[in-house]
Amino acid sequence: MGWTDLAVVKETCDLCYKMWEKGWTPGGGGNVSVILSDEEAASLDYVPGSGRTLPMEGIPGNVRGLYILVTATGSAFRALKDDPEQLLGVIYVPEQGDCYEIAAGFEGGKPTGELDSHLAAHGVRLEQDPAHRVIMHNHARAILEMTHVGPLDEREFNLALWRMIPEASLFLPDGLGLVGWCVPCTRDMAALTLESMRSHRIVVWAFHGIFGSGRSLPELFGNLELAELCCQAWLDVQRFPERHAGIPDEGIRGIWDRFKVTEHADYLD
Repeated sequence: MGWTDLAVVKETCDLCYKMWEKGWTPGGGGNVSVILSDEEAASLDYVPGSGRTLPMEGIPGNVRGLYILVTATGSAFRALKDDPEQLLGVIYVPEQGDCYEIAAGFEGGKPTGELDSHLAAHGVRLEQDPAHRVIMHNHARAILEMTHVGPLDEREFNLALWRMIPEASLFLPDGLGLVGWCVPCTRDMAALTLESMRSHRIVVWAFHGIFGSGRSLPELFGNLELAELCCQAWLDVQRFPERHAGIPDEGIRGIWDRFKVTEHADYLD
C-alpha cells in the first residue's frame, strides 16, 4: 500500500473537492495540513534524513518530530483527488535544524507557500488541545460576505451567529476569532491570527477568508458548514425590514447549561 492509499489522504482529497464544489477555493486559493498519527507516519517507512530538505526558520518546538500531510503550492482543490502524488505530500519536521524534509509526494513541486503559518498555527493549537490535528485556509463565501456588510466587532459578529440557531453556540462556543483587514502573508497578519487562535479554533480574516483548526478534517469541515449556514441566514434576513432579534442571551446560557459547555460567556450581557 502506497502513501496515497492512506485513509487520511483519501479523506483530504474528498473534502477538498467538496470545498471546491462549494466555491470556497477558487483556483489555488486554499491550503490544508493534517498531522499524521503515529500509525500513519510509520506506514510511510520514511528514514529521517533521507528526503529532500528545504529551509524553514522559526519552527515551533512542539511540531518537531511530526509528519504532516500538506497541500502543494498552487494546488487546485478540484484536481487533488486525480493527482495526489503531485498536489499533496507529507513533510517530516526534524528534531533539530531550520529545515523540513519531503517524506512523500510533491513530485516536481513543494508544499504550500503558507507552510510556515501552518506550522506556527499547529504549534499554538497543540498547546491548547493535544488532540489537535488540522489547519485549513479557504474562502467560505457567506462568512466572507458577512465581513463586508456585518459587524466587524468580534463580540457582535459572534452574537449575530449564535442568535441564528441553537447549534451555533453549542458547537462553536469558543466563537470565531475576527481579525480586521491585513495585507496577506505579513507578520502583522500572522501575529494577530496566532494570538486569536489561542482562544478560537476558527479565525475569520475580514475581506479575505478563514483560517481554521480542528481535531479532524470532518470536524473542522462541519464547523465551517455551520458557521457558513449562520452567516448566510444572517445575510438573508437583512432583506426584511422587520425581523426578530433571534435567540436571546438567556437562551444561549440555557443551551450551555443544558449541554454543559461554555467558552466566551463574556460575549453575553
